[in-house]
Amino acid sequence: MPDADATSSPQPTDAEQREVAIAYEQLQGDLETLHRLVFTHNTPVRDSDIRASVNILRRWLCDRQLSSLCNKLGVKPSFHVEDNAAQVAAVDADDSITYFLTGGVKFDGRPIWRIYDSTNSPGPAPLVPMTPPQYEWVKFSRFVDQKRIYFEGDWITYEEIITFTANKLGGVHLDFRRNDRQRMLERASSYMTYGGHPDRIVTGTLGEVHLALEPNGTEVLSGFHFEVIAAATTLMQVRLDDQPLLQFTVKKSPASWLREKLGIRRRPKHQLFTRE
Repeated sequence: MPDADATSSPQPTDAEQREVAIAYEQLQGDLETLHRLVFTHNTPVRDSDIRASVNILRRWLCDRQLSSLCNKLGVKPSFHVEDNAAQVAAVDADDSITYFLTGGVKFDGRPIWRIYDSTNSPGPAPLVPMTPPQYEWVKFSRFVDQKRIYFEGDWITYEEIITFTANKLGGVHLDFRRNDRQRMLERASSYMTYGGHPDRIVTGTLGEVHLALEPNGTEVLSGFHFEVIAAATTLMQVRLDDQPLLQFTVKKSPASWLREKLGIRRRPKHQLFTRE
């Protein structure tokens, strides 16, 4: 009969168990902080809050601290993301599309997603599928490697968006040095901007195209900011072995409740501005 001690895994020491407990508590605290930063009530999300959020995202996603913690806990993380494969395929098949953003973030209470720009004149049907989003639970690599923004013939993933925003745009470091790839990322980030009406903007620079989505917004948000919010929303919903870390309670106004009962969906309302 084999010796049980020879085949069993070594038990973690008290110090190792304490390290894991501290990391787990920090993850919970960071998820709660993300919730405070990006889920505002009747006020636009601020650029400074997004930069603070990206620091948390880089730590747990790009630096792989979440993977390390899950390995020590013996659990598998899963993430609730939109399946955008049909949109990616449509963009890849159409040379006229010069920009695409997956999105999936609410502005002024309305969901905004699948924004694209094309060299063709608008036609009767959209160039990418605009069917209701379908979500799926995916593993870590499929989340961070998901294609989110298309620009200048290339796709940009969640991981690259988070890393660039953190390391170059002031999330963790403000660094003006750029290689060729980073110069492209900066152009992709600032090509289309979002936020308030141009007449109200006091912070930030408008992109080539600007979508006014927040009636009271005074700041310019970039496409990368947009996707950072989406990534933060996904991370907050992480499940470890199918168990959520945070419990969310959705409160609906009487108007929202009535619209839901009647099957009325709020249509996106925005103004489009292009730089002359």
